[in-house]
Amino acid sequence: MSKVHVLDKNSPGSSPYRCAPHFPCPSGDNSAGFSWRTVFLNAGVSGNSVLDDGGIPPGAGQTTATEAAAIAAGTTIETVDNLTLADMADATIEDAADAKILEYVNRITDVFAEYGRRLA
Repeated sequence: MSKVHVLDKNSPGSSPYRCAPHFPCPSGDNSAGFSWRTVFLNAGVSGNSVLDDGGIPPGAGQTTATEAAAIAAGTTIETVDNLTLADMADATIEDAADAKILEYVNRITDVFAEYGRRLA
């Protein structure tokens, strides 16, 4: 699985790049007792990709069939966000993606902590 797909720049000459990080769905349950996978699929947070399902090897802007299946199943989450990159070195991209992924996971697990709670 690719950790991040670099898509494009926001505008010519700008440093933020629009990227699609991929990361495993958090394990465990939210406070209402539903698995994060179920929560994110039902809330529309996961299950879809902005990338086309490509061949082997995938072309530019495409995922592999395995990646696409994991995203559709909710075991992998894809988000699209801006990454400010000092350079295009793999380590720079990976560090920026790791920081965005951590920020995103912290945000969505907080926002959906009580998702699905019902009272009789």
